[in-house]
Amino acid sequence: MGKEIFDFEKTKDLEVTDIFTLIENMEYLKKDEFLPDIYSIRYLLNQYAGMPNDYPIRGSIEHAPQLSKLLAGGFAIHNSLPSIVCSKFRVELIENMEGNHGAYAIGPHIAYAKHVYTRKKIVEEKKRLGKNLLVFPAHSIQGLDAKYDFEDFINEIKLIGKDFDSIRICLFWKDILEGKYKKYLDDEFELVTAGNFYDPLFLSRLKTIIETSTITMSNSLGTHLGYCIFMNKPHYIYSSEVKLEKSKTDGEKISNHQYKFSQQFKESLENDENINDLIQEFSTYQETISKKQYELINFYWGIDQIKSKQEIRELIYLLDGKYNYTHHVYDTFLRQTHEINSLKAKVSEQNDLIKEQKKKLLKQNNLIESQFKDLDEKNKLIDSKDKKLHEQSNLLNSQEIQIKNFTKKNNSEKKTNKFSKLLMSRFKNK
Repeated sequence: MGKEIFDFEKTKDLEVTDIFTLIENMEYLKKDEFLPDIYSIRYLLNQYAGMPNDYPIRGSIEHAPQLSKLLAGGFAIHNSLPSIVCSKFRVELIENMEGNHGAYAIGPHIAYAKHVYTRKKIVEEKKRLGKNLLVFPAHSIQGLDAKYDFEDFINEIKLIGKDFDSIRICLFWKDILEGKYKKYLDDEFELVTAGNFYDPLFLSRLKTIIETSTITMSNSLGTHLGYCIFMNKPHYIYSSEVKLEKSKTDGEKISNHQYKFSQQFKESLENDENINDLIQEFSTYQETISKKQYELINFYWGIDQIKSKQEIRELIYLLDGKYNYTHHVYDTFLRQTHEINSLKAKVSEQNDLIKEQKKKLLKQNNLIESQFKDLDEKNKLIDSKDKKLHEQSNLLNSQEIQIKNFTKKNNSEKKTNKFSKLLMSRFKNK
């Protein structure tokens, strides 16, 4: 992931009323692994602490206070960095979650922003506006459009603003792109914006816009509520149903699963007693901030957690140390893992060699067995031939004996015949 650095050279001198030019410059460059830096909070903290503007703060900065326990985990658990949050309430929720990496509260982010106007210009602007009603309509987000009864809300704005000298509508950059500004094109209203949320001057403009107001109002709960109370501007929430529907312009950026989750989450928040109590506390118009209202905002936005320049600098260095230690441990782990994997590879290579040798031995063994089998067959053949030869030898021996017997007999007969002839001869001579 890369750092998103907004090119704000074209926007730094623009008026907050120049809503179209302020949102024209949407280009940003990837520079660092720890962002996108939504609302440029990292930039503000660095500037506030006297650090280089692009110094990589090694923490996961939540861009807004999470008001519900339903959001106890989220990025705080799945991110490998410590969390930088607004309040102690949030710190305690995170630190009680298994697998967290620690959390640090720094209060409302707008506390660290400088005004975009000089003091003199702020005084002049307050004089020009007089008693000013500043309105924050429910805004759209990436992939989702905020839908509500515009006519009903505008009527309420006019009703509340009838005794004011001026009425300002502070529009979110996406709603200007979506054309929702047209709903507020009325002679009674002045349209303003803090610009694109990657612009480093976003919170500075918002701080100046709030500072030049007298009373603030909205039709939904949002970060603006805590910022207004922190800046001592009473706030009124006009209760109206706000729906989030897939955007026609960038709805493809949100999956059906994400859309379904956003609807379920919205329903869960609507049923959250703490959030309902917060909305209820601001649902009656009044021109002062009650003790209860301030205590609630302090609980969720952490006004009592705002840090000095030195404390923010120390936090940045602390996160550096944690990051470096973690990476040292991680690098050691990677090195050991590499060594183990290398050893495993050698063992695997030796095993493969042994297997290959076993295959060769098995092949040789099979060859030897085959040779033995051939020898056995040959031995059997030799035995068979020996048997035949033996039989033939026995036959010959038998024939030889027969011949000898015959010869002997024949010789005996010859002798007998000779003797007989001799006797006969003697008889004849007599």
